[in-house]
Amino acid sequence: RKMEMTYKNTLLKVTAILMIVFAVLGLVSAGMISMDVQKELGGSSGGFTSMIMEIAMEDPSFAAQAGIDDPAEFYELMQDEEFQAVMGGVFAVISVVMILFAAVAAIPRAIAGILGLSRSSRPEKSGFFMAWGIVLLILGVIGMLFSGGVFSFNGLVSLVGGVVLPILYLVGSSQQKKAYLASLSAAQAVNINYAAMPAGSSPKAPPAAPEAPRQPENKGPEF
Repeated sequence: RKMEMTYKNTLLKVTAILMIVFAVLGLVSAGMISMDVQKELGGSSGGFTSMIMEIAMEDPSFAAQAGIDDPAEFYELMQDEEFQAVMGGVFAVISVVMILFAAVAAIPRAIAGILGLSRSSRPEKSGFFMAWGIVLLILGVIGMLFSGGVFSFNGLVSLVGGVVLPILYLVGSSQQKKAYLASLSAAQAVNINYAAMPAGSSPKAPPAAPEAPRQPENKGPEF
């Protein structure tokens, strides 16, 4: 208990706080991407139509693959209100999935950060940071594949929150383990004399320091 009170790992404490911060930023980033998708494709009546028509103009085989030969018929389909409603629902589902995916990545990160704050000063909890570091690093690498590039806001959040911070957890876990083993060695060194003593005996107290000779009291001449 005394070791817990005196030991502090600044690296793990700061990393745990950053874990919580980047968990929140991950949700914010997902919300921003979702809003951009709806704005560009489903936010206006012609957004999706413009995008599809642009693709069709650049690639004439696009409409043919959809089974439509007449460009006017293709444009009429794009303007159909029912078609627009269906595609709006599709992109709404895509937006929800993106937010859920970000939440799945952010929740473990937040849990690891919140629990890590109290465990950063406990050397015997090195296994906690090792396990969470490995799990979050795996999730972070997978998340980088869907981040949209390292130089985007979402990519930066995924890189730092999903890769850099888990690696720092692994480094801090190694530091904690070394501190814990050092505390065990110190405890064993203190108790080694007790283990070597015969059963029923007690450690001898160190000899008391000799008392200084007392000076005789000077009472003055007697009458």
